[in-house]
Amino acid sequence: MTILDEVTVPRFTRLPDTPASYTGEGLKYVRVNAAETGLEFAATTILTNTLDEAYDEGGAGAGRQITVDSGAVQLTNAGRVAALATDQGAGDQAVLFTDGDFVVGGAVMSGTEKFRCIGSALIEGKITGNTIALTVAVGTPPLAIVSTTLVTNLNADLLDGIEGAAIVLRDGTTALTANWDVGNFKIVAQTLTADIATGTSPLGINSTTLVSNLNADLLDGLHAGSFAPIAHTHRLDQITNPNVDKMFTMTTRQLKFRWTAPVTAAGALELEVTGAFTGDVLHIHQHTGNPGPGTDLVHLEAADADVCPMRIISAAAVALTVNQQIESTLAIGTAPFVVTSTTVVTNLNADSVDGVNIIGGMAAEGILFGISATSMGQVAANLSWANGTKKLSLNGTGEIINIIDGTAAQSAATVNQVKTLTYGRFTEQISADQAPGADATWTSVDVSGTGAVDGDILECLLENTEFNAPNFAGVRTDGSVIDRRVQLNEAEGGGSTTAIMLVLAAGTPAKIEIYETDDSEQTTKIIGRLRRPA
Repeated sequence: MTILDEVTVPRFTRLPDTPASYTGEGLKYVRVNAAETGLEFAATTILTNTLDEAYDEGGAGAGRQITVDSGAVQLTNAGRVAALATDQGAGDQAVLFTDGDFVVGGAVMSGTEKFRCIGSALIEGKITGNTIALTVAVGTPPLAIVSTTLVTNLNADLLDGIEGAAIVLRDGTTALTANWDVGNFKIVAQTLTADIATGTSPLGINSTTLVSNLNADLLDGLHAGSFAPIAHTHRLDQITNPNVDKMFTMTTRQLKFRWTAPVTAAGALELEVTGAFTGDVLHIHQHTGNPGPGTDLVHLEAADADVCPMRIISAAAVALTVNQQIESTLAIGTAPFVVTSTTVVTNLNADSVDGVNIIGGMAAEGILFGISATSMGQVAANLSWANGTKKLSLNGTGEIINIIDGTAAQSAATVNQVKTLTYGRFTEQISADQAPGADATWTSVDVSGTGAVDGDILECLLENTEFNAPNFAGVRTDGSVIDRRVQLNEAEGGGSTTAIMLVLAAGTPAKIEIYETDDSEQTTKIIGRLRRPA
């Protein structure tokens, strides 16, 4: 075997399965051809691939993940060019950081602006940095916060849109610049100090409700020493300036004069007037404002039966003068007046004489007065006539049956006049139809338009004009339950059938009840009334 001292290797282009020349093949690399029969030059694609091509190198998304196992991935920008920019579709996340915090600043990111997000950012973690600038336009909240936990040391320029200088601090370091209205709330403090100068009220109060426990130094500008306490007393002779009128204004209190142990008459309360005097010594006058019915201006009350509430002793001819009624509420059985004098009382008009009712003062043939009847059998009473004494005889029902002058009986006309004086006077009339306005039912009807008043006895004409059927008719006192009806036969020959009934009118206005089977074929008219004397 021959061993050569030098091995001669042919050039690459002279190999049978390589390209024949290098011309025009600069910066290309050698690769196996598609037929896998030799080598060829091919343009270098590794040096010109984009990040998007790298993302899909080896398949769609195959190059999307970088494993950082020896130092951080660093992007160095030149000038104001962004080191990292993302553009995502709607609903996608531009940058997602998981399992850790996103730290802005330090050696990894340098420059004035550390991080910029154009659009919305969802951060599930925290961003740590010196400054976070949010450039969203006014009208859109720059932050959407879910947590209500306090952010410690956050110094905001506005609070609910209000500058800090416009907010009153609870330590009192910020003064008010205008009136302050707290609405329907209250201010609670230990001490309220008003430093307004004298001459202007320090408080403006609308409510008149009592302020409990308020201890004021002055009341209407006066100290407590200017007022008398409730238990304070003065003798009447100690009231200063006795030469002018004195007024005591009372509301719900009582003015009392109490003598604990009066021994003699000298211990009584006296109102004494000496010297020339005109007018009233004691004048009690109810002025404006009606205190209501049943109010007494003077009320005298004695607790013991042997004490007289009032005694009048006067040297004048008239001891007591009134211009209204004197009313006694004493129960029946005790005389309301005790009179010693038997002198006649002029103009005294008594309702009874020795318990007998007076019935009037109509003069008829010398009659001065009469008496009402009793119901205790026949009564005879002597009456004083202008020409002597006459005897009036009444039966057991009170009807006057005779008037005797000496031994001669009076005329029937005289007896009737006295009966009129006793029982009243009958008035004839004819009224319009008092239609009840309803059929076959008792109906209350106002008859005051006919002149009737409470207590009148009315004479009523009941009429049926229906020619082919009888009808019921009746009258009774308003409120009665008695079925006072009569049947009126059918009318004959175009006429009518009638009946007369008496009824007592009652009430104010005067009313009676009327019954008509057929209101359109019947009438009820008042043809007279009997009225008792006043």
